[in-house]
Amino acid sequence: VVSQWAWLYQRAADGFSIPVLREDAMAEDSLLALSFNGEPLTMEHGGPQLLLPALYGWKSDIWMAEIQLLEAYQPGFWERCGCHPRGRHAFNERFREGLSAAIWAGLAAAPGVYRLVGGYSVWIWVMQVG
Repeated sequence: VVSQWAWLYQRAADGFSIPVLREDAMAEDSLLALSFNGEPLTMEHGGPQLLLPALYGWKSDIWMAEIQLLEAYQPGFWERCGCHPRGRHAFNERFREGLSAAIWAGLAAAPGVYRLVGGYSVWIWVMQVG
């Protein structure tokens, strides 16, 4: 166990990895869910998971397989794709600053453009089929 850890690094059974700042992992409203009604959480119900209400959903891993305590930041799957290292929704920390923020904002707006140009049925098709 690392005595002076700064980041909790989650690894999921599906291969995703998620870093969480110690302050956020140890917050009063954070919860490590291992069981429900006295029974272990099944993979069908998300398996063991760290629930972090103050952070965006990508920071709350499901199907948790491993936790590492790290002294230094190590980007996870979504952070390597341009998401913010911390991800606090109260501060709108969705995307890392710079070019990646502009790219993600454009991608997030794309479904709205499809709806505006093609109508509701096109929007539904894009959202369901991709």
